[in-house]
Amino acid sequence: MSDLRSDVEKAIEPFAEALRSDGYEIGVTNASPEVVELKIVALEGACEDCLVPEHVMAPMIAETLPASLKGATVRIEYPAHTE
Repeated sequence: MSDLRSDVEKAIEPFAEALRSDGYEIGVTNASPEVVELKIVALEGACEDCLVPEHVMAPMIAETLPASLKGATVRIEYPAHTE
């Protein structure tokens, strides 16, 4: 595992904990100095109303990233919800 990926995983652990309690998992799909890409997966029984929109979560996560990733764009792939 790359150091950047490991750094991101450590930085997002508080978010991962909170998301797990709402029925979601979050993982790192890519980590570079320019872009950090994450993916959220809904588990069975996930609370759809509990998941904040990307435009809210991405800046919160960006604030927690280590100095080596400050300025990186944070992209989050959200689970598809069916109506």
